[in-house]
Amino acid sequence: MNRKDLLESHDILCLKAKNLMVRKNQDYAGSDDPFRNFNGSTALGIHPANGILLRMLDKMNRVRTYAEEGKLLTDSFEDSIVDLINYSVLVSGICSDRATAGDRAQMPAMDAEDAMRALNTNPPASCAQNDQEDRIGRGV
Repeated sequence: MNRKDLLESHDILCLKAKNLMVRKNQDYAGSDDPFRNFNGSTALGIHPANGILLRMLDKMNRVRTYAEEGKLLTDSFEDSIVDLINYSVLVSGICSDRATAGDRAQMPAMDAEDAMRALNTNPPASCAQNDQEDRIGRGV
């Protein structure tokens, strides 16, 4: 894949993600609050952004499975990528919305190490090897 192909893929994935979000947001949230279904997590004491991050971890586990095994039995690899795009937009929106409302301090931060602990795994060997080769190539 060259740069042109990559950017075309980006356009296609983002368009698919937006079209899916339009449909799903109407189904899950109705017309009043685009975050209504995520805000429901507060009934369990979970900040809505952390609820979205948990869903993202589920999708990242699917991507990891695909990277390790080369297949998925249910959703396609592309479906998982599109879902991650949409969850990223949603968590950005809900954090921006809540920050405006003064709620930002209530959301615990999650760094990369926390995310890996939540995944309870190390990066797939093939990905870790590529990362190591990239670091060596950059002299890091």
